[in-house]
Amino acid sequence: MEEDIRRYLLAIFRTYAAAKGLAVATVSRRFHGADQFYADFATGKRTITLKKIDEMLDKLSAAWPRRVAFPPPPTIRNIHKKKSGGGQRAKKESRTSARERPPTRQVDGPRPQAEERLDEHRSGNQD
Repeated sequence: MEEDIRRYLLAIFRTYAAAKGLAVATVSRRFHGADQFYADFATGKRTITLKKIDEMLDKLSAAWPRRVAFPPPPTIRNIHKKKSGGGQRAKKESRTSARERPPTRQVDGPRPQAEERLDEHRSGNQD
């Protein structure tokens, strides 16, 4: 999803720059505040918050040339699709097989109460 939004925002910058006859760095400065933002964002050196994206899109749409169509939003891929592995913990557990895991203590039936064990000890019935 992040890559979809990145491509969309970059396409908007390029379309606006072409429509107005401006350099993309100029568009970057006008709507983000930094000349280098476009180049860094395009190469993945820089990220952006959704709040800032929203602010820039508001400014861009207000200044958008009437004769130019605004690029349609991207189709966002399914963001709820679970990745295989289930996260860090599942990956770590999947590396150890059942043979490598320490055995768990299994108790058959209820454990004898302390008093019963003490009685057995006093009577000398120790196995």
